[in-house]
Amino acid sequence: MPGSGKSTLGKRTAGLLCYTFIDLDQYVSQQEKLSIPEIFRSRGETYFRNIEKMALHELVKLDRVIIATGGGTPIYSNNMDFMNQHGYTIYLRTAESELSHRLRRSHTERPLIQSKEPDDLVKFVRDTLEERSPFYEKAKLQIDTVLIDSYRLAELIKSL
Repeated sequence: MPGSGKSTLGKRTAGLLCYTFIDLDQYVSQQEKLSIPEIFRSRGETYFRNIEKMALHELVKLDRVIIATGGGTPIYSNNMDFMNQHGYTIYLRTAESELSHRLRRSHTERPLIQSKEPDDLVKFVRDTLEERSPFYEKAKLQIDTVLIDSYRLAELIKSL
């Protein structure tokens, strides 16, 4: 989910393991030379989801890499099944209240929530989590973000 800490935890963990960290949204943005919100505005979500899938298929070929996907990545184009076939997937489970709090404080421009009022944001998080959970729960490992930090996650990955 947006706000679950994928980028922060992924970057720190990759550093501890001497892995490469790739944020899929940043990668797509660099390839397209547009920000994700600009891609959504100018070319639409369908276009974005198609290039996101192509980028994912390209990046899974790399070794010793942690890829933080966007929150919507697992629910489109059978991406979750593809990721499970080509890597070790981790779902960072975060409580609705914590996600809402983090997103409210976030300075990141997020196309799907940029114009939401606080009450609408809480409803968005609840509805989105309900819709996406069946896909997220296909991950090989589910971790409560309250119980994990980058050191524990690095140790867990080393043990795989």
